[in-house]
Amino acid sequence: MKSDNLNRFKCLPTELIISVSSELDFRNVLTCRTISRYIKSIIDNAPLLQYKIELAIARMSDGPNITMTISERRTRLRNYQEAWANLQWKAEELFSTAEGDLWELSGGVWALASGSEHLLSPIAQRVAWNRLEKVDCS
Repeated sequence: MKSDNLNRFKCLPTELIISVSSELDFRNVLTCRTISRYIKSIIDNAPLLQYKIELAIARMSDGPNITMTISERRTRLRNYQEAWANLQWKAEELFSTAEGDLWELSGGVWALASGSEHLLSPIAQRVAWNRLEKVDCS
């Protein structure tokens, strides 16, 4: 009985199986790989499904307006993961800071406080310090 159902399943176009599988979450796609060698082969050879699995394992999600192909996205994801795994930066930027009692780096913003002066700087190609008005914390 099971082999009869699998034979019927094999009659479906591969593109349809991939399309339906792409609507599943990655855990269900991984579970589908255990159904048969035939389905495992389809999933393992479908770049879209592999990207979906790799993206989930990296705990990332696709952006809404992606114009890159699946192959380009997979390459970018692998390069990103490899750079973090090996601590390989694309660029290094050194900048000097004023002396301060308190500093914070959060969300791409470097904040430095010293006495009653407060400085903020966006981290960008060129770091520029901007002096803000005094903040009364009392």
